[in-house]
Amino acid sequence: SSSNESTKNPPLVILGGMAQSIASWEFHLPYLSRHRSVLIYEALGQGPPPPSEVCSIDGREVTLERYYDDVSLERQGKDFWDVVEE
Repeated sequence: SSSNESTKNPPLVILGGMAQSIASWEFHLPYLSRHRSVLIYEALGQGPPPPSEVCSIDGREVTLERYYDDVSLERQGKDFWDVVEE
């Protein structure tokens, strides 16, 4: 795709709400992604818990208790931008 197309159709970013999971957007993705990239982001504490008792922060394995220890806005923002930059 050309840079002109990306200006015409910027990516759509959907943030999960307080009482929903990103799974609620699954049905809409085929339509929403026809002409643009779509990023659906689920912040810490939203949706189902991770499937394991151990997860990763910056490549280090940590317990879920440690993972959820910091749910500050700063942490949430950093996690979001890490996803955007991938």
